[in-house]
Formats: sequence, structure tokens, C-alpha cells
Amino acid sequence: MAIIFTFHKDRASIIKVHKKKEHIIAESVREIKKLSSYGEYLADEVALDEIISSLVDEEAVHEKCYVNLSFGTGIQYNTFKIAATALDIGIRNASYEEAYDDLMIRCLEHMPDGVMKLHDKYCASILSCYESDGNITVACAFVPETYMETLKKVFCHKGLLLFGVSSQASGINNMVNLENKQLVLETESEYLIFNEFGMLIWSKPEAELLSREEILEFISDESAELYPVNPEVMNLLVENITNHLNVSVECSAENLVDEIAAMGVTIQSRVETRTFEGGLKSSVKDFVRKLFEKV
Repeated sequence: MAIIFTFHKDRASIIKVHKKKEHIIAESVREIKKLSSYGEYLADEVALDEIISSLVDEEAVHEKCYVNLSFGTGIQYNTFKIAATALDIGIRNASYEEAYDDLMIRCLEHMPDGVMKLHDKYCASILSCYESDGNITVACAFVPETYMETLKKVFCHKGLLLFGVSSQASGINNMVNLENKQLVLETESEYLIFNEFGMLIWSKPEAELLSREEILEFISDESAELYPVNPEVMNLLVENITNHLNVSVECSAENLVDEIAAMGVTIQSRVETRTFEGGLKSSVKDFVRKLFEKV
């Protein structure tokens, strides 16, 4: 069993996930709402400690714990291309530590505009990677470094075994069947696009500058620039995510997206490179693939 803590801007919950062979069961255990009074609670050890105390039970101390973050908690996203020549780490026989540091630097160079005004330092998390024609398309999540430190300190103080911090988008990506289609999913805080090559996340703006239709058209066009897809043929707007899963699941309908994302944390990640004609030379390609798998 695993315990997944899900944090949104104004609510938090814990979900227990059980696996029975190819069947996964998610059970929403507890949820607390109206967290706006805590302010930026993921940067406040006292506030986060109080919130987690309201969620956990004795059973959680003995299980693997994971954290899922949604937009509104401070997480940021960007999907971008890196020239293969910018990652010469495979050629110069860099150590894993050197290669990892180099890759993280490249990712941090592509943070969304303006986010440094919110926090001084961020940690990069790779959600997907696709390489072709001398470029690598990377979907990244960026989490404020202070949040990571606060989470680790509070979980340690509570005696909870924190095995990973991720975005909800990554968990959902591990769960969906993407063969020959591009899924477009709207959540309470994000628009998510998943295809067999990677993903694209578009955070909902607080002000309604664009209509829903305009947003969907914009991110659909952007996905066609980043990946070899034809949105007009492949796009499938998702009304019920359970109709597009690659595993058998059992969950409630109340917090469906949270539960699907929680299940996705417990299965193997899809972070990998996908090679097509015109891709990188094999020595570089294989090195990058292994590095992304480790990330």
C-alpha cells in the first residue's frame, strides 16, 4: 500500500492506493478544505505540519508516502526543445553526477518568464522526453526549492517515509492509454495534453483572458509544434478519464482526477526518450535515455 498526499491551492487530501496484480484500488481517506487562511503553506513548516497532522493516521507512518502537487501550490511548467549539441555529455564521458547537473541546468534555463520574482530557486522535475531531428523536447515541472526542503523536514519530523514529490500531471500520464491519440484533459487548475511522445501542461490563469475554446486551440497548436501529431485528427477531449486508462482501477467519483494521479505515482514512470528517424547518434541517444530513466 502507498499513501499519496495531494496538495492544491485551497485543499489537501490523502489517498491510499492498493495494488492487486493488474488491478489498482484508490481510497480517499481524508480531505481538508479552505487552506487559503494558511497562505503559502508549503513554505511554512508550522502550517504544513498542522495540515499534515490533520490528515494522517497511525497507518501512514508504516507506508511509503508520496506527494502530488497541482498548479496553485507554486509548481510551474514548461515544455521546450533543447538542441542535441547542447547536451554533449555522452561524448565527453561525464559522470552521472556531472550529467545530471548539466541536464538540470539546461532545464532551469527554460523556466517560465517571471517565476524568479516568486521564488529565488527551483528544482526541476522531468515529466517526459522526446528526441528527433537533433532536438530533445522536454516537459518539465519546476518546484520552489523552499517547498522541497519544507516537505522533507515536516515529513521527517512526523516520522513519515517520503519517497517522492511530483506533479499530478505526471501521475495521470502514467495511467492513460495514448495509442494513436492525443488526450486533452481539463482539471480544476490546469489543461493537460498527453500523447505518445510527451505532454504539455497549460496552467489556468486567474483572470479569464481567453475563452476555454481559445485556450484549447492555443495549446493544441503548441503541441503540434513540439511533437509529430495532427491535433485535428488525434485530439480527444476527455470527459471521463476512466474511459482512457491502461489498467483496471477501482476508485470513487468524488475526487476522480486526484485518485487517478495518486495511482499513477505507484507505477513505472514514462520518463524516457523516444527515437524516430533523424534522431541523435546512438552514443548520445543511449546516454540521454539512461540519464532520463534515472531522473
